[in-house]
Formats: sequence, C-alpha cells, structure tokens
Amino acid sequence: MIGDMQNWTPNVASIIEHARNIYPKQEVISRMVSGEVHRTNYDEVCIRSRKLASALEKDGYKKGDVLATLALNTYRHLEMYYGISGMGAICHTLNFRLHPEQAVYIINHAEDKIIFVEAPFVPMMEATFPPSKISESSIKPGFSHLTFVIVKSCATSQSLLVK
Repeated sequence: MIGDMQNWTPNVASIIEHARNIYPKQEVISRMVSGEVHRTNYDEVCIRSRKLASALEKDGYKKGDVLATLALNTYRHLEMYYGISGMGAICHTLNFRLHPEQAVYIINHAEDKIIFVEAPFVPMMEATFPPSKISESSIKPGFSHLTFVIVKSCATSQSLLVK
C-alpha cells in the first residue's frame, strides 16, 4: 500500500519552500550584533537562499561540497543554511566556542571548501589561518549585507597550523 501522507522527498530545502508556501509573510526577526533588530519573512528568506545557491553554483561549488559557516543565529545564517543545503552541498556549522586548534582539526577533517565568517569571528579566523588563506569579499552584487571574510580553499593535504 502506498500512503498519501507525504508525497515528496523530505530534505532541508523543502522546509523553507514549505514555509514560503504556507507562511510567506511570517516574520523572521533577528537581533544583530549592533543591537539593530532586522525583520524579514519566509518569502524573502526563500528567495535570497535560492540566490545564494545560484551564486555559489556559478562560483563552482557543487552538490556534495562541504561549505562551512561561522555565524550567529540570525537571518543571514538562516539564508546560508537553506541556500547551501538547497544546492545539495553540505552546510557545516562551526562552533565558535572551540579552541582554534580544535577548529582547525575539524575544518581539515571535514574538508571545507569555503568558510563564511560573520564579522564578530573575523579575529578568530585571522588568528587561526595564514593571511594568504583569508580574503575579504562579498558573494555577489546584491548580497551587500552578506559581506563576510571568507577563508577559501581550506581543505588541503597539509593541515593548517595555528599561528
């Protein structure tokens, strides 16, 4: 017997699509590091997540790649989570409470291709990685609020050393 309760394949991307379809104007409220309160909704989060996924694919990232985030629990991280997962990549959320040596081990072990780092954690990344690995960038025009310091090509055959 084939049931009709669920006629779709469950995955992370389908969660934000469901939220957009059922609750498009439901607010997503974040308090930023600056203290500012940012308001968006599931419709906007879904659209921006798709744009992020598209931008990452254009930059050469593909299904199965491990893309890391070092960010606070804000709308930005929500968009990254759904955008990365939505393109079939693996969203590796890093724990900012780890000792730098532990973080380096985990990053190397996961073979992260890129790390999105939100502003409060930039000093941690600067202290952890060689300067040649760190570049300040934004993903694409139109993602000005997603200006992060990005550590590119973290996965190497050699482990990265803490300064």
